[in-house]
Amino acid sequence: TASDMETLGLVVVEAMAAGLPIVGINKNGVSSLVKPGINGHLCHLHDTRGMANACTDILSNKQTYRKFSKASISLASAHDTSKVTVQLERILSRVQK
Repeated sequence: TASDMETLGLVVVEAMAAGLPIVGINKNGVSSLVKPGINGHLCHLHDTRGMANACTDILSNKQTYRKFSKASISLASAHDTSKVTVQLERILSRVQK
């Protein structure tokens, strides 16, 4: 993703859940979802050469692609609706007390 306005990065979580390696901007929510060298790469805003190089790195190396893909699926599971719902319920119950 090249957006500098994304706060959570739902589209990034969805891509991760689908097993895609991620190349994104090192800003806002995206930077908390992408673990450089683990499930993708982070680039600076407007660094088109860096983004192109990151994409080339992933797409030209099947082993890297597979590694990032597996890690994306694993990391995305933390954002599963059922898990997030339980966390929100706990927070709300504390706030209501």
